[in-house]
Amino acid sequence: MNAAASTHRIAIAQIALCAAGVAVSAILTSFHYSEATAAALCTAAGGCETVNTSPYSTLGGIPVALIGLGAYLVIGGLAFAATRDWPIGEMAPLLIFGLSLIGVLYSAYLTYLELFVIHAVCPWCVVSALLMTSIWILALVDVVRRRRVDAIEADA
Repeated sequence: MNAAASTHRIAIAQIALCAAGVAVSAILTSFHYSEATAAALCTAAGGCETVNTSPYSTLGGIPVALIGLGAYLVIGGLAFAATRDWPIGEMAPLLIFGLSLIGVLYSAYLTYLELFVIHAVCPWCVVSALLMTSIWILALVDVVRRRRVDAIEADA
């Protein structure tokens, strides 16, 4: 498989993961604005409401889930750009790597808070963290592969 095809397949997978992330983030965001939604969708593990009403569920008054929603949209847009012959398409894999790394690190921080400070776990938050981690792993594979291809081409 050539380098362009590999990048294209990775970008398609990232778009799909971002679509799932948008859905999860939209659900999590709705918990801040609708008690009915939270009651309907936060029944399984019991920690969802505790996490989503904690002081850590907002950042500067903005729900963290809404920030995550924006991140998934931006990363998904960049992944789409990587499938096109657009000027930003060439930089998109590196930008996706950086943004998703920030997302993974922040998700790790939030998971730490859930486990050791809040003492409750939100299953929706765990799903979001796993989605962002998957996006980052794909971005890492893509960036490493692209660097190897560039090194081989430079030697040729």
